[in-house]
Amino acid sequence: MRTIGLLLADVRSRGTLSLVRPDRLRWKLDPPDDVTFWMGPEGLAYRGPHGQGRLPATTARIAAALDDMRALLGGDLSRLRERWLLRVLRDDAAGVELEAVARASGDTHLRSMRFALAADRVRPTHVLFVEDTHDRTAIEFGDLVVNAVIDDALMRPPP
Repeated sequence: MRTIGLLLADVRSRGTLSLVRPDRLRWKLDPPDDVTFWMGPEGLAYRGPHGQGRLPATTARIAAALDDMRALLGGDLSRLRERWLLRVLRDDAAGVELEAVARASGDTHLRSMRFALAADRVRPTHVLFVEDTHDRTAIEFGDLVVNAVIDDALMRPPP
């Protein structure tokens, strides 16, 4: 679910998020959104019925955001310490929930990120990205598959 302050509305989308460690992420949103995002060492790319585009990872802000998202979803959380204050919100038999709050000197448009793992401490249950008081993105993980075989071509944007 995405809450957009400008629209004063919640936008709900369904799709598939694929993460191939160490550095590839693909997020395909089903219609009516019908857009796919790719994140990798070369930057961010997107494609939908109304256009496509690329943002190279050479800009500090894009590179930092990509590294942060990959670290949060499946990487080394210690890499976040430079730009984020990390704390454990919950650690019990039901799982773990972490929060990362942007440092004042950080180069990010996000204010905070929350990430929860199930009791097995492997499978994510949800992620919340907060941009400001009115803009946020919540990702609820449904049928999660760990260590699935994923075609490498799907993880790279088309030329």
